Amino acid sequence: MRKVVLALAVLILLFGPAAAQAQAGITFSRVTVKLWPEYDRPDMLVLYDFLLSPDSPLPAEVSVRIPAAAGGPYVVAVGASPATVSDQNVEYTVRAAGDWLEVIIRLPADGRAIRLEYYDPSLSRDGPTRRYRYEWPANEAVESLFVSFQLPVGATNLVLTPPLSSTRIGSDGLRYYEEEVGPLAAGETFTLSAVYQKQNSDLSISTLQVQPAGPLDRRASGSLSWNALLPWLLGFLGLLLIVGGLTGFFYRQGGSRRQPALRRRGLRQPKEAGAEQPVYCPQCGKRAQPGDRFCRACGTRLRRGED
Repeated sequence: MRKVVLALAVLILLFGPAAAQAQAGITFSRVTVKLWPEYDRPDMLVLYDFLLSPDSPLPAEVSVRIPAAAGGPYVVAVGASPATVSDQNVEYTVRAAGDWLEVIIRLPADGRAIRLEYYDPSLSRDGPTRRYRYEWPANEAVESLFVSFQLPVGATNLVLTPPLSSTRIGSDGLRYYEEEVGPLAAGETFTLSAVYQKQNSDLSISTLQVQPAGPLDRRASGSLSWNALLPWLLGFLGLLLIVGGLTGFFYRQGGSRRQPALRRRGLRQPKEAGAEQPVYCPQCGKRAQPGDRFCRACGTRLRRGED
């Protein structure tokens, strides 16, 4: 019996401090909290971006608490940086803890960034008045906590407690209230209360224009480029030139067939090369014969083009 007790004591001495050290050594260098009320659901969309400090031991397990009313996380993604997180093959478990749910996320050796999203249905409505209270239940220490609140479309008279001093208009056209809250110790909480007025139930996403997820590739399937359109444009221009040429040809042919009718009307025609034009007497009007220099009727001198 003593050998068993001794063996257990040895195991506790060997692995207990190491495990405690691993849990105590987790620190977030930066946490971003985004609160988007009535965005794509009537609830409050809460978005977390966690970045572990470089000296946090990995691999590790990180526990994040969310309200039990949320029913669980909507997105859990892990990656080497906030820009490269992915929800593929992410290992996590959820367990109840009173009014909270603990989301325990297993981080690989290169997983220092976490993205977590959930919908909180506790956004209350009393006619046009909306109320919400957010609480950050920090299990781990945070070196820098950044909070951002998105004003819904059609909302007015927003009151935030504590106030978020910085405001900006995002690329989506919505107004954001933001604040760098600062460092928080492990277990230290932060709360934010929001009250605003909204006369309708329109969601913000319904008024936003669809944007591409990234720069459009000119070689993407279904896209057109000038290199692809140029042969078609040249072919169309060539067809126009052919049609124009044929139209001009038939127009000229029709004009030449109308020339005899013009001659019958007594209109002068251009002088043909090598053909002698008829000559008429300027005194009596009688037509002279070829070679005549004087009129055979009245004797008046005839005027030819070469005279």
